[in-house]
Amino acid sequence: MDTVMQQFMITPKRKRAKEWKSVEQGFIDQFGKFVNRNEAWKVAESAKQIRGKAPMPGCLFSEDLY
Repeated sequence: MDTVMQQFMITPKRKRAKEWKSVEQGFIDQFGKFVNRNEAWKVAESAKQIRGKAPMPGCLFSEDLY
């Protein structure tokens, strides 16, 4: 098990939630590159992958893709 996962498993749940709020979220593209939610929105929009009404246009969530 890698060090990050080991630390996650032994850290109390409340502390984990607080720590994860500050982590940048995003997606991994088909080339293995990390893109944040705003960059991912631009990629998905240009590929016409956005479905329905997105609650936060410009900030991609996986729910926006299906």
